[in-house]
Amino acid sequence: MGGLGLAGAVAMPGWGSVEAMVLAHTSLLETAVLASILMSWRAFRLPTAGRLALASLMLALAMHAHPSAIVVSPWLAAALWQARTANSRIAIGVAALLGFSLPWLPMLYAEAQAGWPQIAATKRYLSSGETSNWLAASGASAHGLITGTPTLVSGILLPQLAGLNDWLSLVWFGLLVVAGIGTVGAAFQQTRLTLIVCGQFVFALLLIFALRRQTPVYVAFALLPLFSWACVHGWRGALGLRAGSTFFGSLALLAIVANIGVMTQRTSLLSKGSLPIPGAAFLDVAQPVEQDGYIRPWLAIGLQEEAVGDLCSRDIALHGELATALHLASNVAIANACGANQGPQLFGSQATRHLLAMSVAAAQQLGLAGQPLDYGWTRFEPTAILFPSSGSAPSVDPEYAINRYRQLAPPSSQQRLIVQCKESKIIAVTNLLPGLNAL
Repeated sequence: MGGLGLAGAVAMPGWGSVEAMVLAHTSLLETAVLASILMSWRAFRLPTAGRLALASLMLALAMHAHPSAIVVSPWLAAALWQARTANSRIAIGVAALLGFSLPWLPMLYAEAQAGWPQIAATKRYLSSGETSNWLAASGASAHGLITGTPTLVSGILLPQLAGLNDWLSLVWFGLLVVAGIGTVGAAFQQTRLTLIVCGQFVFALLLIFALRRQTPVYVAFALLPLFSWACVHGWRGALGLRAGSTFFGSLALLAIVANIGVMTQRTSLLSKGSLPIPGAAFLDVAQPVEQDGYIRPWLAIGLQEEAVGDLCSRDIALHGELATALHLASNVAIANACGANQGPQLFGSQATRHLLAMSVAAAQQLGLAGQPLDYGWTRFEPTAILFPSSGSAPSVDPEYAINRYRQLAPPSSQQRLIVQCKESKIIAVTNLLPGLNAL
């Protein structure tokens, strides 16, 4: 029943639910991490060239979901070590190398063609001091992941339970205490397994927190399967076989029911373009889980490409929240849909055609009817653009804009604009730097 318990623990609403709220490549991370562990474990049990190639391929694919998947690389290393005495160890080594290298070839080719921008960006990041003082920051991040879970569930994912936040917190911390007690007990009976489970989680925790000073929620996705496994191991040690089987079955059933509620609410809100999120906590899990004062729509990466697919012209300027979403995604969707430097500019008045996108909910409040887009967006053509005159080029940014907000921000200044507006006209402000300038 341990497998059922692990499935239930991983599926329970919490930080992992963000994968379904903001669909992107990181939404595959938990599944890819579990698949990588499974393939490596099979290769460890029977180290053949085929199994090692598959395990290496799976780890590389998991790292494509997000590089933080490297936290499960010790499993592949253990499988390779197990194969060191095999008669076919040379063939095994070649197969593992090919399996791991294959998914990286398209990226390396594209990088070479572009002059290796990612390597340059990585060097700048490592020399920027972003990874300094990570030990102190890791404590705050771990604290945020643990203590923020009940508030995330009752305040954001299932607001129907808002009045039960204290009870949820009590149950949550009680389960963690039981898992801790069970882990101590299991250490005396299953010492090796306990060391593997706990050691892997601690290793992953420290590595994730060492990667950057702040821990966005998507970086923590790789930790969730390992944390769930550690909890299940502790619960099994505390409850025993019979009680543990009943508990794990109930946990899996509760996860199914709770996720039906979460996804029903998410779908309803997304259709209106009003998805409540704790933006500060999503960008740094050490921050308190508090709903943003302004409810902004989120657009999946694939839908970003669809939204700009018919706008591939430098003579077009995008405004509003769609421009902000594209900017925060480093303009990757524009490049995918339109090609390098062929997409629309972001904001600015020097264009022959202007488009503004906002949430359906916001448009309804203003009494506006535009061209509907998927996932709660609607599009308009503004009457006039007042400021500024120049816009942002749609070139792909190899570094996260959110890490360079203050570098991207123009010098401090005040702008005074006097506008004569007709009755019922709307003035909209595009904010490409919401992390600095909250509206």
